[in-house]
Order: sequence, then structure tokens, then C-alpha cells
Amino acid sequence: MYQKNLKRYIKMIVNPKTKLLLDSFINRPSSSVIVAGGIDTGAEQVVLELTTQLLGESSRHNIVQLFPEDGKGIGIEQVRDFKKSLTSLVKSKSDIARVAIVWSADLSTPEAQNAFLKLIEEPAKQTLLILQVSNSQKLLPTITSRCQTIPVLPITKAQAIEYSESLGLLSSEAQKALLITGGDSKSFSDYLSKATDTVDESITEAKLFITEPIFNRLLKAKRYEKSDSIQTLLNNIEKLSAGGLHASRNDKIQRWVNILKEVKDCRDKLSRNVSPKLIYLRLCISI
Repeated sequence: MYQKNLKRYIKMIVNPKTKLLLDSFINRPSSSVIVAGGIDTGAEQVVLELTTQLLGESSRHNIVQLFPEDGKGIGIEQVRDFKKSLTSLVKSKSDIARVAIVWSADLSTPEAQNAFLKLIEEPAKQTLLILQVSNSQKLLPTITSRCQTIPVLPITKAQAIEYSESLGLLSSEAQKALLITGGDSKSFSDYLSKATDTVDESITEAKLFITEPIFNRLLKAKRYEKSDSIQTLLNNIEKLSAGGLHASRNDKIQRWVNILKEVKDCRDKLSRNVSPKLIYLRLCISI
């Protein structure tokens, strides 16, 4: 789904090789570029970064966009209207003062692509033309030979783990998301944003665990029969205890110190393959 009103994502995750090509183009821009990757791969993020870096936040109104018609792609009449919108001059001393974006340019008819070729060969003044494509092989060779291509590659495993941990998620959640999304940046980010809703719930559960009676804790034992579930509980109790230790008065500090020590002991047992259920039962009684 296209974001017709371009806006920044919370955090852009881009494969290092893609980022290198992106930065290189931003430092020495030409009048046209192909961003090769579907919308879910993070291509929209790359296009947004290009427009933001070259225009600045204050000139975002100098963006012209062309979208394919549903089920029809992009025809010659659309391109003609698109080109008319680029005829006006932009008052700026900058080499690039306007960005023209064609979404799914690979869905254009041959006639429309020839019109794009004309625009590439005779570019509008102070204008960068960005062709976003899912499959660059569907473009005319005469177009691809005249434009630099920035491929939007899948994010790396290291990036996935680092990003998931910044959201308070386990590395196992990152690997699961990578497997499901194939490393497509936007799909990966969207998947983890839903997972953070679960994190909020698990933090609430940890707060309740610390304050509720032992009997109530024991009633929930079946939830913590797997390593991942007990590990999440330990992580969240540790976060809450560290915050409590920092904010507490002197007479309350020892309780948080004891909880942190117990969390460490439980983690050690988990690493030695002690049953998660036994660890949970110990935690119920000792905190």
C-alpha cells in the first residue's frame, strides 16, 4: 500500500549495502535514479530518505508523485499529465529542488516508458526523477542503462536482532520475524510493531507478578512451562527492579536488590537446562 502523504518511519532499517549506495547517490545526485524493491521491502523508506536528504524537511511540498491506476498500471496519458506538473520552475539555488516519484514504474506500458525515457534524456530543471520498481527487468533497457539503480536488499540478521532488542524483544522473536518476512524491511518493522503490543502486556504481567500474593502467582504456572515465556518474565522483572532500585528510598532498596539477585540465579538455572516450570515455582516463592 502506498503512503500518498510521505512521512518518516519511526526508524529506517536498511541493508548496509543499500545504505552505502543510497549515501553515495545523496552525496553526488544525478537527475534520475531507480529504486529497485517492492513497497514491503522498504523501498518506500529509501525513496523517503532520498527526498528528505535532498530537499530538506521544509521543502516537502516540492514533491510530485505518479501512482499506477488500480489494475491498469501507468498509461501514456498519466505520464503526459505528470510531465505537465514538472514544467513550472522552482525558485531555489539548489541543484535538486524538486523530486518526481513514479511508483511501480515497471507497471508502465511501453509507450509510457518511452515517455519516461524522454524525461530522463531531457530532465526537468532542478528535478530528481525516482522510478520505484518491484522488477527492474520489466523496464526498457534504454532506461536502466541511463539510471543508477539502488537495490533494496533484505536486512541482515545482526540488524534484525539489534532492532528487536531496542524494542525490548528477544532475539528469537527477531529470527522468527526474519523467517516470516524474508528480511523485507517494512514487513519486518510492521511485524515487530505488533509484537511490541505483546511486550506491553508482558510488562504489565511482570508488574502484577511482583505485587500479587504467592497463591495468585501459582495459579499462572502453566503459562511459564517454556523457556521463552520464563525468559521474558525474568527480563521484565529485571527491568522493573532496576527502575525501582534507581527511584526508591533507602528503606526500599534492599528489596529490589534481592529481586535482581533472584533473577540472576534463575537465569543461571535456565542456562543449565533446569525446567522452566521449576524455575517459575522458585520465583513465586522467593520474590
